Amino acid sequence: MLLEVIFQNIFDSSMKKIYNSCLVLIMLIAAKAIHAQSQTVGVFLNDSLAINGYTLFSPVTDEKTYLINNCGELINDWNFDNVPGMMAYLLEDGSIMRAGRLFSGFGAGGSGGRIERRSWDDELMWRFDYSDEQVKQHHDFEYLDNGNILLIAWERKSVLESVQAGRIPASVHSDGVWFEHIIEVKPIDVDSGEIVWEWHMFDHLIQDKNMLVDNFGVVSANPQKMDINYQAFSIFDPNGPGSPDWVHLNAIDYNPELDLIVISSRNTSEVYLIDHSTSTEEARSGSGGRYGMGGDFLFRWGNGSAYGNENIEAKNLFSQHDASWIQINGEYTGEISIFNNGIGREGDDLSSIEIIKPIVENGRFVFDTINAQFKLEEKQTIFPKANYNFTSPRISGVQVMENGHYFIASGNNGTIYEINKNGDLLWEYIVPISQGSITPQGIEPNLNDIFRALKYKTDYPAFTNRIIVPGDKIEGDGESYTCQIYDDIVSASKDQKAESKISIFPNPANDWIQLDLGSTLSYSFNILNINANVLLSAKNETNLRIDISTLNPGFYILQLTINSHEESIKFVKL
Repeated sequence: MLLEVIFQNIFDSSMKKIYNSCLVLIMLIAAKAIHAQSQTVGVFLNDSLAINGYTLFSPVTDEKTYLINNCGELINDWNFDNVPGMMAYLLEDGSIMRAGRLFSGFGAGGSGGRIERRSWDDELMWRFDYSDEQVKQHHDFEYLDNGNILLIAWERKSVLESVQAGRIPASVHSDGVWFEHIIEVKPIDVDSGEIVWEWHMFDHLIQDKNMLVDNFGVVSANPQKMDINYQAFSIFDPNGPGSPDWVHLNAIDYNPELDLIVISSRNTSEVYLIDHSTSTEEARSGSGGRYGMGGDFLFRWGNGSAYGNENIEAKNLFSQHDASWIQINGEYTGEISIFNNGIGREGDDLSSIEIIKPIVENGRFVFDTINAQFKLEEKQTIFPKANYNFTSPRISGVQVMENGHYFIASGNNGTIYEINKNGDLLWEYIVPISQGSITPQGIEPNLNDIFRALKYKTDYPAFTNRIIVPGDKIEGDGESYTCQIYDDIVSASKDQKAESKISIFPNPANDWIQLDLGSTLSYSFNILNINANVLLSAKNETNLRIDISTLNPGFYILQLTINSHEESIKFVKL
């Protein structure tokens, strides 16, 4: 009897272990199945209205640059021996030009040092290093039609040089002060280049602290100059020196029709226009060139306090990135798009997209002396909607596509969006690269930042007469979700149907404008000036004629809301 009990206990114990093992196995299989069903990376949405094209991006922690289609399938990739520093562009011949990070010399966030061009087949075509103890390329560059390259770079000035230029001595960092400059490089052979043009911010300074220095003057009366003492001290320690990287340019873009360079400064929250038509000698001065002002700023916008205008209405940018000229069908519109990160924005830190168009009269950008800021012909601000929050505290960018879509890289979130003019989400992609390694489907990405992303339509010259064979998704096929590639004809026809038939007349107008809303009569509206201030507003109108007799002559924006649909129309009051 005793043996029987012992054997029974052994049997029960063994069965219990087998049962527990089976239970664990079942739970693991179930967990794996549930895990596989949870999508965490890759394409989350590809609407038929999204532009059919290929997306180029370089994860901040990865040595590869990737090109994918609208379903996230790999079209091509390029291998480098460094992480990005920071931007990459696909050129019309199918080659890629990319900035890479060199850790020699000095540097800060966005450091680069190398510009490298590789063929479609990933063969080295050209390489140029601009990095030593005194200078370093960083963030962005611009490839010109003549094959030259514009790049932004730091140039380190010593403590003595900085003080002699009017910098407050107590504000000078032990590492000196890093001033920004632009060089134009002509490629020579496969591993060298010739600098054929230069612009230096150090040549265009103003300050009101040291009367013994030549650039002493009234800062607010010289918006064409950079105040060398703006944000000179650390925001964290008012008694300590500011960062040596005090301007921190993060974008450069060129308009060949105007021969103008636009640059963006995160630390001053401003964008600037510079005349590229100057000689290097003229660029050192305040005269000469197409616009007659040498290398001085022709236009600046975003933060009036950077040049002594403390009016809060003059604060429009908040640590922004990616100032770029807008092109429609290959023609430059004169507009500039900006990813406004929103850091320090009153009430919240929401990011937005800004579209501005400076006013030019008689070849000069118009400065409003009363309000102490440059005038705009138009200004538009686009905020994220609830179902896609592209807010990002750093990096990031926006590309305005030819049909008016916005292609947005929310850099800190490693997410890319395409939205239409009404703000509807059409495409969404989460980068599946975390800390330099592929993130498989089902795993949450971590540190999958990207600096920017660019979309190239399928008819871009780089793809002409080239056999395009989509490969696997970068993250693999751990998640089975459907995605269809829609050709341009389908996308364009549906986009046209989605376009509103709303119109106004006359335009230009005198005392009134008449609305044509089709069969709709009920609407509400706002009329804004070029500074986005609401001047007129009404709701639930049934009269399709709007009285504008009280408005001064100028450019305005009519914002209409009809059945929750929003649309903006520009008009001129004579």
